[in-house]
Amino acid sequence: MDYFIYHDESKEDGFWHIFLFIPSSFNNLLLTKLLEAKWNSGYAGRRLTFKDLRSDNSFICARIWLSIICAAFEQVRKHTIPHFITCKSYYSMTSGRRQSEYEGSFCNPPKCKVAIFRQERAHSDMSGHIDNLSKLETTFRMGMQGAAHFLFNDDNPVNITKIILDEEKHYLIEHHRDIDKNKILKRFSANARGYCGIDENCRIMGQGLSPEEIILTDLADIFLGTFKFGVINSFGEINKNFKFKNRRNLCEIIKPLIIRLNEGYARMRNSRFADFGTFSSASIVNNDWEFNDMTSQFMREVAGVQTYMDFGE
Repeated sequence: MDYFIYHDESKEDGFWHIFLFIPSSFNNLLLTKLLEAKWNSGYAGRRLTFKDLRSDNSFICARIWLSIICAAFEQVRKHTIPHFITCKSYYSMTSGRRQSEYEGSFCNPPKCKVAIFRQERAHSDMSGHIDNLSKLETTFRMGMQGAAHFLFNDDNPVNITKIILDEEKHYLIEHHRDIDKNKILKRFSANARGYCGIDENCRIMGQGLSPEEIILTDLADIFLGTFKFGVINSFGEINKNFKFKNRRNLCEIIKPLIIRLNEGYARMRNSRFADFGTFSSASIVNNDWEFNDMTSQFMREVAGVQTYMDFGE
């Protein structure tokens, strides 16, 4: 299946990459739903990023966006279906009404996927690189390739046709050069497993993005910001600080799916969301890469967050 990848990054408490895998055939429908949510929440015409969430309307829109993308992580259709809404009144709507919106929109499982990769020491433990941007290129490729290997297989191959970055121009400002896109693509192709392909016309794009591409990079930003917030802020800290309340509510939306991953492969392999995502961190210890799963850390930090979403098996 052909996929677009939308990428965003963060430098808070490590260096984070998110890779949002969207089937090219589903891209326009997802965009339509995100735009509908922006309009209905009164947040049309403005960018929606995690660091700029302040108004009630911005948090409402972010909540709706997360409900949409979590539902879009469905990989296999089963007897029950996940749900989402595109209007403000999520908590006052019946489950049947929310499910009917999903049924009326996503006739087939969307098969979106997500990967978050964190270099725990913000590249400071990496040596043998010509500059800091070369380190970033390495973790970018590691995160993308690791995700493709983990999330796909011989029965479910991936062909990457486009990679969209959020605001590439900051590389020039900070590092005085652009990322080496050709090197990233060539090394990915050279080391990829047989079921992971890079289309011959694939490009890494980060400048001159269309308004539609910017909206989908904003979706990646919102998901990354929510997951990262849940990992680096303990529930006790979240609960005692009122200004964190709305961000805590965003963690509610993604928590049910993280619960699935945290409960292990046996639970996930029979789930409609099997292989929807991977959340890992890494650092260099004794000159070797050491990898860790961040799902248990997320669950530990947001253990007290009440969950309203239920995506079923």
